[in-house]
Formats: sequence, C-alpha cells, structure tokens
Amino acid sequence: MKNRADLIFSLVILVAGLLVFLKSQAFPDLPEGHPGPGLFPAYIGGGLFICGLFLFINSFRIKIANRVDFSGSWTPVILILLLMIVFPFAYNLLGFFPVIAVAILLV
Repeated sequence: MKNRADLIFSLVILVAGLLVFLKSQAFPDLPEGHPGPGLFPAYIGGGLFICGLFLFINSFRIKIANRVDFSGSWTPVILILLLMIVFPFAYNLLGFFPVIAVAILLV
C-alpha cells in the first residue's frame, strides 16, 4: 500500500515540478546574460522534478524492512533542541565565538 501512495505522490511531485519549471520560463530575461527573475523558480521546479523522479523509481523497489528502529538514544536530539533554545540567549551574553565553540564541542 505504501508503494502505491509513493507512486501517486511521486506523479504529483513530477507534474508540479514540471509546471513550475515551464511557468518560470515565461518570466522575462535580463539584458547582458544576467539571470532573470525566473532563475530561482526554474531551480525549484527542476529540484521538485528530480525528487519526484527519485521517489517514482523508489516506489517500484521492493521494501524489505519497513520498520523504523527507534531504539537509539534520545540524548543527541534533546541536546540539539536544548542548544537551539539556549543559543540566542547565550549569543547575546557571551558572543558568537565562545557559544559556537561550546555548541560544536557538545554536538
């Protein structure tokens, strides 16, 4: 059942990426070869198309292990969430370099 959902969602992503890419080609170009306003949407559409293509190919693979193992330690997750909360306050008090050094050492 999951493979069918992946297949349908991949087709939706493929079509959305293609439509975004084609619509971005309608934006005007800037003179002298500078990138125009359609460059970023073209990259986004191309990225969506490539991700949809990977999901489409992956939906035909046989899933051997669908079970996700959550038996690992939650310590790194909690530590990173705590750093995300503490970082802005410590940054204002101590500055960037000491805080980032401690954060890197902890992670």
